[in-house]
Amino acid sequence: MSAEEPKRKAKTAVSSKEAQNILVSQAFRPNPAQRQAKTRYWALVSEQAIVDDTDNIDPYELGKTLQCPSLPNWWEHTAFRTWFSNRHEHLQRIEYLFDLALDAAEQILQNEDPKAQSARVTMIKILADLANKRRSEKVADASINSMTPEQLRAYIEKQAPVLLPKGEDE
Repeated sequence: MSAEEPKRKAKTAVSSKEAQNILVSQAFRPNPAQRQAKTRYWALVSEQAIVDDTDNIDPYELGKTLQCPSLPNWWEHTAFRTWFSNRHEHLQRIEYLFDLALDAAEQILQNEDPKAQSARVTMIKILADLANKRRSEKVADASINSMTPEQLRAYIEKQAPVLLPKGEDE
């Protein structure tokens, strides 16, 4: 065995291990049938119809329970099992998408192109609403806006004593 051979074997072993880590670490992209199977599973778990123990699952039984004959084939893939077992994936995706939305909002706000000004104004309003920084007029009685002049006069006359109390000297 030459001096080069152990180095080559070590390099090959590292390369295949790195390749495996890259494969597992990549985001798993489920197809619609896989997403539907996972949704059914977690719905049954939340209803306590089945146990939340994905480590000890029999994929054939689970496939029957979920009416998903493809599940045992999918279960052979580590990335699928990891994704399927993640009960909080939807919350993580929402956080990720919100982070992307904030980046997009920042890009819109930093765009000084005159053609982008309406988008900037809209984004400012949206962010102000999200941050509870936007003023909004609150009407004591929302039906005021739909009253006829006669109804409005009657309403004011009825509310005047409450709104404008007479002083003791009057």
